[in-house]
Parts: sequence; structure tokens; C-alpha cells
Amino acid sequence: MQKKILRRGTLQLPCNQAKPGAALSSWGINMPTFCREFNAKTSDQEAGKIVTVKIEVFEDKSYNFEVKGTATSILLKNLLKGEKVISSASVDEIVQIKMKDLNTDSLEKARKTVLGSIKSAGIRVEN
Repeated sequence: MQKKILRRGTLQLPCNQAKPGAALSSWGINMPTFCREFNAKTSDQEAGKIVTVKIEVFEDKSYNFEVKGTATSILLKNLLKGEKVISSASVDEIVQIKMKDLNTDSLEKARKTVLGSIKSAGIRVEN
């Protein structure tokens, strides 16, 4: 029998540094256990790198989670360092990083998706 999903959503947590706290308290799960599992799962990644976590919480307070890559907005923030202009080469770099998290195999479509995020953030792309 399949468990009934009580809640589903996303979090952004630092790799290998998750701690019980406000970000997890509203989920109604055992926070120390979740943090241990998350930190173990992300131990091979750069410590402190922010990643997106998709989580499902079931009626019995058990949960499943999947670690995704870094959000486009965070990648942009790290590359720009306060500027409002990004190079086309930097866009291609972000596309390569995000490719595994997007639901397409086409580089052209992935680039359009990333460019949409860049445009909505008010950042200009220079060639």
C-alpha cells in the first residue's frame, strides 16, 4: 500500500552543513535524522554549496528527499558579484551546470530556460 503524502516541497540547504532549525521545523519530521542523512548524502560535494532539496513528507512522519543541483539564481549571484551584466560564456557555463537538473536534453532549450531566469532577474547578457 502506498503511503499518503502529507506535504511536498523544496528547500535550499548547504551541502554537508545542514542543522536542525527554522528551515526544517515546519516540516514535522525528525530534524536530527534528516540532517544526518542529508549531510551524508552531500558529503562528496563542496561543503557549504547551496543545493535544492525536493522533499516529500508522509502521514506517518517518514520522508523521502532528493538532492538537486544549485539554483540558477545562486549560480548567477556567485558569478556576477554585484554586476548586472553577464557574458555569453558565463551563460554557457551555467547551462552546463544546470543541464542535469532540467527536463530537456537539448542544449538550445536549456540555454533558453537559463536565459529566461537571467532576464527575469534583470541581468543583461553581453556577447
